[in-house]
Amino acid sequence: MKDLNNYRATWDEPLESSLSNGMKLFTVGLPASGALLTYILHIFDRFNFTPDSLADFNKTALTYHRMIETFKYAYAMRNDMADKEFVDMEELTNNLMSKTRAQETQMMINDYKTWDDPAHYGARMLSSAKDQGTAHVSVLAPNGDAVSATSSINFYFGSGVASESTGILLNNGMNDFGIPSAINYFGIPPSPNNNIAPGKRPLSSMVPSILVDENDDVRMVVGASGGTRITTTVAQIMAKIIWMNQTVKEAVDAPRIHHQLIPPNVSYEYGVPKQIIDELKKIGHKTARYRIRGSVACIIYTKNNTVYGNADFRKEGDVYGVD
Repeated sequence: MKDLNNYRATWDEPLESSLSNGMKLFTVGLPASGALLTYILHIFDRFNFTPDSLADFNKTALTYHRMIETFKYAYAMRNDMADKEFVDMEELTNNLMSKTRAQETQMMINDYKTWDDPAHYGARMLSSAKDQGTAHVSVLAPNGDAVSATSSINFYFGSGVASESTGILLNNGMNDFGIPSAINYFGIPPSPNNNIAPGKRPLSSMVPSILVDENDDVRMVVGASGGTRITTTVAQIMAKIIWMNQTVKEAVDAPRIHHQLIPPNVSYEYGVPKQIIDELKKIGHKTARYRIRGSVACIIYTKNNTVYGNADFRKEGDVYGVD
């Protein structure tokens, strides 16, 4: 009870980075995964994606391969992440935010080959977490103010226990910690950096983010639910809108791919063409179709003062506008 009584919400400055097109990304710091999202987007930026990147099966397969390899390098670094109040995260955060580090990583990605060994991607400690009880809301006000908020009780129905006095469902966020004596769902040990400690916050995949243009006008408010798929989901959607010129609906509704290094296979949604999966297999990727899907809410504010919103059909989200 002492830990609960002493627990306080923190107010931190957002992480800020820039893209080559002049846009600026504002996202959340540790123990959430905003720095990881930044790292992924900086690598994507160096690939110079365009609408032509998805023009046919071969080009789409190459684009997906580059994304997958980026995810694998990113999730290798994710395994070192933890609450910065308990573990020194300055060097890791600087590396994730560094455009030089992103350039070095992008140059290591081979267009014709992939590796199963996590050590190839720099993984030192391995961990994996799953959560399903997460929700996201994106808000854009008439005056241009924006809010991107993600909340979670971790699993569906959290701990499965509701308070008798309030009826509030209690979360099981403690499950996001590593437990030294336990082997996780995939049969691998947890990361020591994310072990339980009094007052410590567990590592989270949440990445509520806001993108502004060169005039500091809000262009995108984005976030997602879906456990470890959150970061890759948001990265894909942002890439398809920013560089591949897709509409918000096209980007959100499109079938997605995911790789988190462990297990060593590409997860893909129903709707990814077989021709693309076959090309990925030729490169050496192991693949598996999954049915559990992430969900994302996204708003983009265009230069002609038109607001486009789309809430993911995968979780029966909705969009609401008030004049």
